[in-house]
Amino acid sequence: MKKQLKQFITILLITTCTLSLIGCGGEDFNPSAYIQAELDLMAKHDLKQYMEVHGVDEAQAEEDYNEVIEGMDISSALFDDPQISEEIAGSYDDWFINVLSKTKYTVLEAQKTEEGYTIEVEIEPLKAFEGLYDTLNTETEAYIEKMLQDIENGAETPSDAEINEAIYSIMLDILNDILQNPTYAEKVVIETRIIKNSDGDYEVDEDSFIKLGENLLDVSGLEE
Repeated sequence: MKKQLKQFITILLITTCTLSLIGCGGEDFNPSAYIQAELDLMAKHDLKQYMEVHGVDEAQAEEDYNEVIEGMDISSALFDDPQISEEIAGSYDDWFINVLSKTKYTVLEAQKTEEGYTIEVEIEPLKAFEGLYDTLNTETEAYIEKMLQDIENGAETPSDAEINEAIYSIMLDILNDILQNPTYAEKVVIETRIIKNSDGDYEVDEDSFIKLGENLLDVSGLEE
């Protein structure tokens, strides 16, 4: 499960942070505002600056946000198990949206380069998995012990699907508890690049934006 969860979080961050890579041309282009708008829409569901930067109305900004959230397909990325209920899958979707809302970042002033701009972003990586597995192991053992006692007392043996559902529910409760009092790792500075394409429009260098996204969360709690 640890390896699966680490792969899941990497996939989601990459998907999330490739939301909208095309900017706009012209001398009034503000690269720092552009990065701020992308991050705020993705992480905070804040439409205001995204609307200003992209020149779209609220309905279009909301549509763009919903498109990327739906495109993440969070529960499918995490669960390779068709027996997981829609309810628990939807709860993990809500959990990740909440995770994004807790991230901390500060977009700094852009520097002009020959190719476009570089923008440093200060990030305090969210420790969204702090103590997850120690707590999960303890609570899973308690669940199994109680299940065995119930069976001895005449209860029916739960199906594999019911056991999986219970364990995923336990893990979700732990993950949500972690977010109640979030902690953060030491601040890092990530350099994001914006370049001018052949059409004269500015666009974010995808690799640098992915690196930015990968640093929003501290995944050390998922290490073996």
